[in-house]
Amino acid sequence: MNARTAINTLSSLLFLLLVAHTTAYQQQMWPPSRVIHVHPVIVVLAYALGVLTLLLWIGGRRAPEPAQRLARWLPIIAWCLLGVGVAIIPVFLPGLSPA
Repeated sequence: MNARTAINTLSSLLFLLLVAHTTAYQQQMWPPSRVIHVHPVIVVLAYALGVLTLLLWIGGRRAPEPAQRLARWLPIIAWCLLGVGVAIIPVFLPGLSPA
């Protein structure tokens, strides 16, 4: 896995986790209709994908072929998690939000 793929994946995941962990700040500063609640399952998946990305980035040299196969999909999966966690569930499925 090259550094560009890892940084792209990790930056998407970090933005998702930033939104997820600033809910208390959002509730204090914004009207209730503007607060974004990220589902806990999405947060756990983001952490797991982040750990997988770091493992493949650091230890991927030992098994380069499986690491390269997974590396192609990591940024796409990160963007899907970001879209589902920040846009689709809060906007279209607000009943799934933990709030």
